[in-house]
Amino acid sequence: MKNKIIKLLILLLLIAIIIPVLYRFCKYTFFNHNLDSQWEIVFWTIILTIATTFLGIIASFQDIIRSWFSRPILKCDLILSPPDCHYHWSYHTYYFRFRIHNIGNISAKNVEVIIKDIRDENEKLIELSQDNLLWSTHEVDLDGKVKQRMYWPYISPGTYQYCNLGSITKPQYNKIKPKGLIEGDVVFVLAVYWPTPDFRNGLLPGSYSFEIIVGCENAETISQKYILNFNKTWNDNEKEMLFHEINITEIK
Repeated sequence: MKNKIIKLLILLLLIAIIIPVLYRFCKYTFFNHNLDSQWEIVFWTIILTIATTFLGIIASFQDIIRSWFSRPILKCDLILSPPDCHYHWSYHTYYFRFRIHNIGNISAKNVEVIIKDIRDENEKLIELSQDNLLWSTHEVDLDGKVKQRMYWPYISPGTYQYCNLGSITKPQYNKIKPKGLIEGDVVFVLAVYWPTPDFRNGLLPGSYSFEIIVGCENAETISQKYILNFNKTWNDNEKEMLFHEINITEIK
Protein backbone atom coordinates (compact mmCIF):
# COMPACT_ATOMS: atom_id res chain seq x y z
CA MET A 1 0.00 0.00 0.00
CA LYS A 2 2.82 2.43 0.86
CA ASN A 3 4.44 1.75 -2.52
CA LYS A 4 1.20 2.60 -4.33
CA ILE A 5 0.81 5.86 -2.40
CA ILE A 6 4.42 6.81 -3.17
CA LYS A 7 3.90 6.05 -6.89
CA LEU A 8 0.77 8.22 -6.99
CA LEU A 9 2.53 11.13 -5.28
CA ILE A 10 5.46 10.84 -7.69
CA LEU A 11 3.03 10.86 -10.64
CA LEU A 12 1.29 14.03 -9.38
CA LEU A 13 4.67 15.67 -8.78
CA LEU A 14 5.82 14.85 -12.30
CA ILE A 15 2.63 16.31 -13.75
CA ALA A 16 3.10 19.49 -11.71
CA ILE A 17 6.68 19.79 -13.04
CA ILE A 18 6.05 18.77 -16.66
CA ILE A 19 3.26 21.27 -17.46
CA PRO A 20 5.28 24.47 -16.66
CA VAL A 21 8.37 22.99 -18.34
CA LEU A 22 6.35 22.12 -21.45
CA TYR A 23 4.89 25.63 -21.52
CA ARG A 24 8.31 27.29 -21.32
CA PHE A 25 9.75 24.86 -23.88
CA CYS A 26 7.05 25.72 -26.43
CA LYS A 27 7.33 29.43 -25.73
CA TYR A 28 11.08 29.70 -26.06
CA THR A 29 11.67 27.05 -28.73
CA PHE A 30 8.85 27.30 -31.24
CA PHE A 31 7.62 30.83 -30.74
CA ASN A 32 10.90 32.71 -30.38
CA HIS A 33 10.18 33.92 -26.82
CA ASN A 34 6.88 35.38 -27.96
CA LEU A 35 3.79 33.28 -27.49
CA ASP A 36 0.88 35.44 -28.60
CA SER A 37 -2.47 35.21 -26.84
CA GLN A 38 -4.05 33.03 -29.56
CA TRP A 39 -1.37 30.36 -29.37
CA GLU A 40 -1.32 30.61 -25.60
CA ILE A 41 -5.06 29.85 -25.55
CA VAL A 42 -4.47 26.85 -27.84
CA PHE A 43 -1.65 25.62 -25.64
CA TRP A 44 -3.64 25.83 -22.42
CA THR A 45 -6.69 24.30 -24.14
CA ILE A 46 -4.56 21.27 -25.01
CA ILE A 47 -3.27 21.09 -21.44
CA LEU A 48 -6.81 21.41 -20.09
CA THR A 49 -7.99 18.62 -22.41
CA ILE A 50 -5.20 16.35 -21.25
CA ALA A 51 -5.93 17.19 -17.60
CA THR A 52 -9.66 16.57 -18.08
CA THR A 53 -8.95 13.21 -19.70
CA PHE A 54 -6.61 12.31 -16.86
CA LEU A 55 -9.25 13.24 -14.26
CA GLY A 56 -11.82 11.20 -16.19
CA ILE A 57 -9.56 8.16 -16.02
CA ILE A 58 -9.11 8.70 -12.27
CA ALA A 59 -12.91 8.96 -11.84
CA SER A 60 -13.42 5.72 -13.76
CA PHE A 61 -11.00 3.87 -11.50
CA GLN A 62 -11.81 5.71 -8.28
CA ASP A 63 -12.72 2.51 -6.43
CA ILE A 64 -9.32 1.02 -7.24
CA ILE A 65 -7.53 4.23 -6.29
CA ARG A 66 -9.55 4.49 -3.08
CA SER A 67 -8.57 0.92 -2.21
CA TRP A 68 -4.91 2.02 -2.20
CA PHE A 69 -5.65 4.25 0.78
CA SER A 70 -8.67 2.60 2.47
CA ARG A 71 -8.89 -1.15 2.86
CA PRO A 72 -9.14 -3.86 5.50
CA ILE A 73 -6.03 -5.84 6.43
CA LEU A 74 -6.57 -9.30 7.90
CA LYS A 75 -4.45 -10.90 10.59
CA CYS A 76 -4.75 -14.27 12.33
CA ASP A 77 -3.56 -15.02 15.89
CA LEU A 78 -3.84 -18.07 18.11
CA ILE A 79 -3.16 -17.56 21.82
CA LEU A 80 -3.08 -20.85 23.72
CA SER A 81 -4.54 -19.48 26.95
CA PRO A 82 -7.91 -18.20 28.23
CA PRO A 83 -10.11 -16.63 27.01
CA ASP A 84 -9.03 -17.59 23.48
CA CYS A 85 -8.54 -21.25 24.37
CA HIS A 86 -10.42 -22.37 27.46
CA TYR A 87 -12.24 -25.13 29.32
CA HIS A 88 -16.05 -25.13 29.41
CA TRP A 89 -17.03 -27.12 32.49
CA SER A 90 -20.67 -27.54 31.50
CA TYR A 91 -19.73 -29.36 28.29
CA HIS A 92 -16.54 -31.05 29.63
CA THR A 93 -14.77 -29.57 26.60
CA TYR A 94 -11.71 -27.50 25.79
CA TYR A 95 -12.24 -25.01 22.95
CA PHE A 96 -9.45 -23.65 20.75
CA ARG A 97 -10.05 -20.41 18.85
CA PHE A 98 -8.30 -18.02 16.48
CA ARG A 99 -8.54 -14.25 16.67
CA ILE A 100 -9.26 -12.88 13.21
CA HIS A 101 -8.19 -9.22 13.32
CA ASN A 102 -8.88 -6.35 10.96
CA ILE A 103 -5.92 -3.98 11.31
CA GLY A 104 -6.96 -1.92 8.27
CA ASN A 105 -9.03 1.28 8.16
CA ILE A 106 -12.38 0.04 6.77
CA SER A 107 -14.58 -2.95 7.60
CA ALA A 108 -13.73 -6.39 6.21
CA LYS A 109 -16.82 -7.88 4.54
CA ASN A 110 -17.92 -11.52 4.48
CA VAL A 111 -14.83 -12.96 6.14
CA GLU A 112 -14.17 -16.71 5.91
CA VAL A 113 -11.53 -18.97 7.43
CA ILE A 114 -10.46 -22.17 5.67
CA ILE A 115 -8.36 -25.08 6.86
CA LYS A 116 -6.51 -27.24 4.33
CA ASP A 117 -3.54 -29.53 3.73
CA ILE A 118 -3.70 -31.37 7.07
CA ARG A 119 -0.77 -33.78 7.42
CA ASP A 120 0.40 -36.11 10.18
CA GLU A 121 3.94 -36.32 11.59
CA ASN A 122 4.96 -38.54 8.65
CA GLU A 123 3.75 -35.91 6.15
CA LYS A 124 0.85 -38.16 5.15
CA LEU A 125 -2.12 -36.13 3.94
CA ILE A 126 -5.24 -36.58 6.07
CA GLU A 127 -8.23 -37.50 3.91
CA LEU A 128 -10.23 -34.40 4.76
CA SER A 129 -11.17 -31.93 2.05
CA GLN A 130 -10.45 -28.22 2.33
CA ASP A 131 -13.25 -26.80 4.46
CA ASN A 132 -14.44 -23.67 6.24
CA LEU A 133 -13.97 -23.33 9.98
CA LEU A 134 -16.93 -22.22 12.08
CA TRP A 135 -17.15 -18.85 13.79
CA SER A 136 -17.51 -18.95 17.57
CA THR A 137 -20.70 -16.90 17.70
CA HIS A 138 -23.74 -18.57 16.16
CA GLU A 139 -26.47 -16.93 14.12
CA VAL A 140 -30.10 -17.04 15.26
CA ASP A 141 -32.79 -16.78 12.57
CA LEU A 142 -36.28 -15.29 12.93
CA ASP A 143 -37.66 -18.65 14.11
CA GLY A 144 -35.13 -18.78 16.93
CA LYS A 145 -33.11 -21.58 15.32
CA VAL A 146 -29.36 -21.51 15.84
CA LYS A 147 -27.30 -21.66 12.65
CA GLN A 148 -23.57 -22.18 12.26
CA ARG A 149 -21.69 -19.37 10.55
CA MET A 150 -19.47 -20.00 7.53
CA TYR A 151 -18.97 -16.24 6.89
CA TRP A 152 -18.72 -13.36 9.30
CA PRO A 153 -20.63 -10.38 7.79
CA TYR A 154 -18.05 -7.74 8.70
CA ILE A 155 -15.19 -7.02 11.08
CA SER A 156 -14.78 -3.34 11.92
CA PRO A 157 -11.36 -1.64 11.81
CA GLY A 158 -9.26 -2.27 14.90
CA THR A 159 -11.42 -5.17 16.12
CA TYR A 160 -11.42 -8.96 15.92
CA GLN A 161 -13.78 -11.94 15.98
CA TYR A 162 -13.19 -15.45 17.24
CA CYS A 163 -13.13 -18.39 14.84
CA ASN A 164 -13.06 -21.98 16.11
CA LEU A 165 -10.18 -24.27 15.29
CA GLY A 166 -11.47 -27.25 17.22
CA SER A 167 -12.20 -28.83 20.57
CA ILE A 168 -11.28 -31.71 22.89
CA THR A 169 -14.05 -33.33 24.94
CA LYS A 170 -13.48 -35.49 27.99
CA PRO A 171 -13.18 -39.09 26.66
CA GLN A 172 -16.27 -40.48 28.47
CA TYR A 173 -18.42 -37.72 26.91
CA ASN A 174 -16.79 -37.71 23.47
CA LYS A 175 -19.06 -38.84 20.63
CA ILE A 176 -16.54 -38.34 17.81
CA LYS A 177 -14.71 -41.65 17.43
CA PRO A 178 -12.45 -41.78 14.36
CA LYS A 179 -11.00 -45.02 13.06
CA GLY A 180 -8.11 -46.28 15.18
CA LEU A 181 -9.16 -44.53 18.38
CA ILE A 182 -8.03 -46.24 21.58
CA GLU A 183 -10.66 -46.07 24.31
CA GLY A 184 -9.79 -43.39 26.87
CA ASP A 185 -7.62 -41.30 24.51
CA VAL A 186 -8.60 -37.74 23.67
CA VAL A 187 -9.65 -36.63 20.18
CA PHE A 188 -9.04 -33.19 18.68
CA VAL A 189 -12.21 -32.41 16.72
CA LEU A 190 -11.71 -29.82 13.97
CA ALA A 191 -14.58 -27.30 13.83
CA VAL A 192 -15.25 -27.72 10.10
CA TYR A 193 -18.49 -26.67 8.43
CA TRP A 194 -18.92 -30.04 6.70
CA PRO A 195 -17.88 -32.84 9.11
CA THR A 196 -17.71 -36.30 7.54
CA PRO A 197 -19.92 -39.22 8.68
CA ASP A 198 -16.84 -41.33 9.44
CA PHE A 199 -15.39 -38.64 11.76
CA ARG A 200 -12.36 -37.76 9.62
CA ASN A 201 -12.40 -34.32 11.25
CA GLY A 202 -11.45 -36.07 14.51
CA LEU A 203 -7.65 -36.26 14.93
CA LEU A 204 -5.98 -38.95 17.02
CA PRO A 205 -3.20 -37.98 19.47
CA GLY A 206 -0.02 -37.00 17.65
CA SER A 207 1.53 -34.21 15.60
CA TYR A 208 -0.14 -32.48 12.64
CA SER A 209 0.60 -29.59 10.31
CA PHE A 210 -2.10 -27.58 8.55
CA GLU A 211 -2.67 -24.35 6.66
CA ILE A 212 -5.15 -21.63 7.59
CA ILE A 213 -6.44 -19.26 4.91
CA VAL A 214 -8.34 -16.09 5.84
CA GLY A 215 -10.08 -14.07 3.15
CA CYS A 216 -12.95 -11.70 2.47
CA GLU A 217 -14.47 -9.88 -0.49
CA ASN A 218 -12.54 -6.63 -0.06
CA ALA A 219 -9.09 -7.56 1.30
CA GLU A 220 -6.07 -9.57 0.32
CA THR A 221 -6.22 -13.22 1.38
CA ILE A 222 -3.66 -14.28 3.97
CA SER A 223 -2.23 -17.74 4.64
CA GLN A 224 -0.54 -19.11 7.77
CA LYS A 225 0.75 -22.58 8.66
CA TYR A 226 0.61 -24.23 12.07
CA ILE A 227 1.76 -27.34 13.87
CA LEU A 228 -0.57 -29.05 16.35
CA ASN A 229 0.83 -31.46 18.93
CA PHE A 230 -1.31 -33.11 21.59
CA ASN A 231 -1.03 -36.07 23.93
CA LYS A 232 -3.57 -38.80 24.58
CA THR A 233 -4.05 -37.69 28.18
CA TRP A 234 -7.01 -35.72 29.51
CA ASN A 235 -6.55 -33.24 32.35
CA ASP A 236 -9.33 -31.36 34.19
CA ASN A 237 -6.83 -28.69 35.19
CA GLU A 238 -7.05 -26.01 32.48
CA LYS A 239 -3.53 -24.70 33.01
CA GLU A 240 -1.99 -28.17 32.95
CA MET A 241 -3.96 -29.19 29.86
CA LEU A 242 -3.18 -26.08 27.82
CA PHE A 243 0.50 -25.85 28.76
CA HIS A 244 1.56 -29.49 28.99
CA GLU A 245 -0.80 -31.74 27.03
CA ILE A 246 -1.25 -29.65 23.87
CA ASN A 247 0.76 -27.20 21.80
CA ILE A 248 -0.18 -25.17 18.71
CA THR A 249 2.54 -23.06 17.09
CA GLU A 250 2.74 -21.02 13.90
CA ILE A 251 5.33 -22.03 11.30
CA LYS A 252 7.22 -18.85 10.38
